[in-house]
Amino acid sequence: MPLSAIAEAVLGPVVELALQVFGYYTGRVIVPAISFGAYRVGRLGRGERPRPRFRKGRPIPERPEPRVLSADAGVLIGVVFWILMALIIGLAYRLS
Repeated sequence: MPLSAIAEAVLGPVVELALQVFGYYTGRVIVPAISFGAYRVGRLGRGERPRPRFRKGRPIPERPEPRVLSADAGVLIGVVFWILMALIIGLAYRLS
């Protein structure tokens, strides 16, 4: 009994952290691809870093800044994406 409690206390946070990191980076790729660059996912754990607005030589043309989703929304979108992929692959395997 105590061994299962220790395993749950150690493995629970490790699995949760792995899901959050995996979902976050998946969301960072999926969100701009689905929204054609209109949205992006914010940075994980820290505030946004300001982007430089100038470059040597020639000015940068003005373009609209993409809207920023929170990192938690990116994690949710990434995890939902992989759940949907697993369901689609399972359904395709079952139908073939």
